[in-house]
Amino acid sequence: MLILLFNRKSRSQLLLHSYSRTLQATVEHLYSCSWVNSQHLQRQCASFTKTFLNYYFCS
Repeated sequence: MLILLFNRKSRSQLLLHSYSRTLQATVEHLYSCSWVNSQHLQRQCASFTKTFLNYYFCS
């Protein structure tokens, strides 16, 4: 039972990890887009990504 729970947890952790990598790649792509070149929007994106990663991996 414990092993099953552990497997489920690690699987969801892996899924979250790949999701966060996709999110990070999307943010990096947005950074490179000229229409999103304003400093304010870049700060918002970076702040969101940092919050997201901290929430899932540091809590």
